[in-house]
Amino acid sequence: MPLSTAAKNAIMNSLVGREYNILGGTMYLGLSATLPDPSGAGITEPEAASGYERVLIGTYGSSATYKMGPASNGTSKNTTAILFPRAKTNWGTMNYAVFFTAATGGTFIGWAPLSEGRSVNADYVANFDKEAIQLSITDAA
Repeated sequence: MPLSTAAKNAIMNSLVGREYNILGGTMYLGLSATLPDPSGAGITEPEAASGYERVLIGTYGSSATYKMGPASNGTSKNTTAILFPRAKTNWGTMNYAVFFTAATGGTFIGWAPLSEGRSVNADYVANFDKEAIQLSITDAA
């Protein structure tokens, strides 16, 4: 069943924390070196001891946390730069953005490939400029 634009926008807005959803209305961005599968298996995030933390990109009802814009045609882009904490050790090459409902653990929501892998070495701050992250809901073929 293809989704309407209104349905896509409502789902996207709830996923990025701009509207309440049954998953809790909070979304975190993480990084993975490896390709996740739909269950969330295969994710390789850097260790917390290396300085890595997922970044909050939105909590329902807290506009100060919104890093993603309102959905348009089922797509949301970051409206501000997104910065990860400074790496204490090498994280390796990060190839995927991963999305969860919590800073640690939580429900895995999905992933998107980065346009190019990012090598994150010690003392580097992984960052994404405004509109560098674009999340879209697409219809299955």
